[in-house]
Amino acid sequence: MMKVFLQELRKILRPVPLLVLAAFTAVYAWAFLGTCYDQFNTLHTTSDHIKAAADLVGATGTSLEPEELGPALQALRERYDGEIMDAAAKNPIMAAAGVTDYQSYIAMEGKIMYSQLDSEARARLAGGQWTPGDDYEPFDPNMDYTLTPAEAAYAEYLHDKKWDLWESIGFADAKMQFLDGIPNPYDWIQTLEPYDFAVSEAARGKIREIWHSGDMRNILPDRGFMEYTGQVFMMLAILIIITLCLLFAPVLTRDRMTGVRALQYASKTGRKTLKIQLLAMIAAAFLIAVLEISVTFGVFMGGTWKVFLGSKLNSFLTSTSFFWFRGTFGQYLLCAAGLILSVSMAAALFVFLLSRASRHYISLILGLVPVLGALGLLCFVIFTALFSIMNQYSPNFLAFPYSDVYVCAVLLLGGAAGAAVMLARQKRAEVG
Repeated sequence: MMKVFLQELRKILRPVPLLVLAAFTAVYAWAFLGTCYDQFNTLHTTSDHIKAAADLVGATGTSLEPEELGPALQALRERYDGEIMDAAAKNPIMAAAGVTDYQSYIAMEGKIMYSQLDSEARARLAGGQWTPGDDYEPFDPNMDYTLTPAEAAYAEYLHDKKWDLWESIGFADAKMQFLDGIPNPYDWIQTLEPYDFAVSEAARGKIREIWHSGDMRNILPDRGFMEYTGQVFMMLAILIIITLCLLFAPVLTRDRMTGVRALQYASKTGRKTLKIQLLAMIAAAFLIAVLEISVTFGVFMGGTWKVFLGSKLNSFLTSTSFFWFRGTFGQYLLCAAGLILSVSMAAALFVFLLSRASRHYISLILGLVPVLGALGLLCFVIFTALFSIMNQYSPNFLAFPYSDVYVCAVLLLGGAAGAAVMLARQKRAEVG
């Protein structure tokens, strides 16, 4: 039996298909998972806010106490202001224009913007019909915003090499904006009520409980941190499903087309081959899923995820997102990995059924397309807002607590039941 099992495993994990799938996985990861990684770690504003939240965790821990917020914000402001001051001291263009710290940096940006406006835009500003944002001083129609030669040189430098400037100051301006946008979680929670977007009374009651329980003191970044995390789960699950479908789908259909199945019935051991093939598929699916989950989670853990492993999901920084899950972000990742694994195993079972039932490759492809589509849609529904009660960017379509777990369980049990029925039918056919 073991010899047949290993033979079937080798039949599935052939070198050429594995190399092709490895290339496909690399391209898929670069195109889709890489986008999420960049949002977390490299793209301006989004990653800057996440890094500032990580700095706040470093200053206070994953949960705030009332007396910690003010000193922590002050320390971070001084740190980011120091980064701008150090960059300005090394940059003669900034120094000549009088840009020496964050306040002068923002003031100069405002002056440059006002100097470039036409008379119509200035009239709209003066009339209060348009505001440039909270970072700049209000527009004064009586002030002369003409740039000096040094300021004009700085404006040209900004136009041509703004990314170089942002890198030189460590994107401290975006981090300062993050700090300025942080509310006091204690005054804020007492005076406001959460957005009532939840779809059921149970969900609204849970949000009210979370809101007043102290869980909102946790530090977890806004700017799409949980939304992009959900996208990682979804796209990873879809990647594994595609991999398993392409690898497993031809196996049993090829045996049927080449007449191998008829030969298998000629011996007692051969009649048990279908069961062994199922076990080989399950084993291969488990290995592939664990490998892809481990590599993907390891890469993201090496980036931003690791900083927030001890923080719980409900945070005063993400006031439009609430979760049924009350554990830490690290525990949340473990649960997500388990659910992705369960969906992967369910996909392997469904592909086994489809491959066994298909008479040739055309019928296999015709069956594979809707199966892939259905599984992909389920991955979107389950993982985009995993364990979410309410999520501004990725609404949870399943309103009851931990509905995601039930869907994964039903999917896995359905695939297992189908495989069991198929094996039972074959056994009855042998007896008959």
